[in-house]
Amino acid sequence: MHRSLLPVLFVAAFLLVQQSLIAQPGHFPFKGAGDSLAAVDLVKRYLRFTVGDPMPVDSIEHYAVEEFYTWLDKNHGVPIRFPDRMPYDISGVRSVRADGDLVQVTLAAHADSIPMFGSLTIEWVFFVRSLEGKGWRISGLRRQNGIEDVVEELRFLDTSSLYPKMLKPIIARESSRSLLSNAQLRSNFVEHRAAFNTLAGFFHQKDSLWMLGRIDRAVTQLNQYGIDWGDGAQEVPKEAIEEVLAKLEPDQQQEMKARLRAAESARRMGRDTLQRMAKRLGIKLSKVDSAVGMMRDLRVSFINARLPWKRAVQFTVGGRQMDVHGYLYSPNGELPWVSLEEYFYLEDLGDGWWIFRST
Repeated sequence: MHRSLLPVLFVAAFLLVQQSLIAQPGHFPFKGAGDSLAAVDLVKRYLRFTVGDPMPVDSIEHYAVEEFYTWLDKNHGVPIRFPDRMPYDISGVRSVRADGDLVQVTLAAHADSIPMFGSLTIEWVFFVRSLEGKGWRISGLRRQNGIEDVVEELRFLDTSSLYPKMLKPIIARESSRSLLSNAQLRSNFVEHRAAFNTLAGFFHQKDSLWMLGRIDRAVTQLNQYGIDWGDGAQEVPKEAIEEVLAKLEPDQQQEMKARLRAAESARRMGRDTLQRMAKRLGIKLSKVDSAVGMMRDLRVSFINARLPWKRAVQFTVGGRQMDVHGYLYSPNGELPWVSLEEYFYLEDLGDGWWIFRST
């Protein structure tokens, strides 16, 4: 985390690389009546090795294939280990191929409570493949990356004296977006479904708005144009500034006041730049402001409506670089291909809305 007295509240906005993916439903019927149980049983049998001795090398082929086999073989059968006493449960089983030969088993691992966030759940998504004559094998494993960094940031924020107390909950709310579990993403959407539908409508109108990123209420990306607000991106409440100044020596106060003036100047320059960009693109500035305000309320950091799927809009909530999660709206039913390479998780929320996780 940036540890200045004018903290950076947000991870930089990011855009998933577009690719030519075929349209397909996110989930398919299971091929056989017992396939879901067989896939779960394999994962549970593998999990025994995560809390005990390493897997015998000659047993790897009975559990793994493809990427996962290579990983286990390279590590001499030592599996990915969960922290001691971390309870977990199987939170979902889905068939993700029309032929029924690829199944996702999602494991929810429950960690200790995190300062300024609460109970942390980490989803691990196993890709389990059916092989002719051999049965089920784990072909890959994915989870959201960068979680440990965010946990460290929140722990520092909780104990640090650098930040005004009134700012800490605001910073924590934005930083912790990257920690939201599938259940928390689901709850956030259900609570604000109408607002999400309204926000999606901003990107289905006849004007040229198709991409929007933010830091606090500052627009960092408007279509193909980026804006660097510097320290002027975050609007720090007057009470918080006064709290900080009261703790500083006179020379430090002067330095801080100079930084505040520079931040205010950067904020004005950013606003002027945004206004020029909006005018050039033929987008009303009031519309941009309204959309950004809704994004902040809904914990959305970035929106992209230029996707390979008709009328689809992606709402990125949190993550780092390409390891992101959020919501995908696709009213025509076109979706990305679920794979280890990019979109490794989709969960149907109904009416064209999906939770996504990507790497």
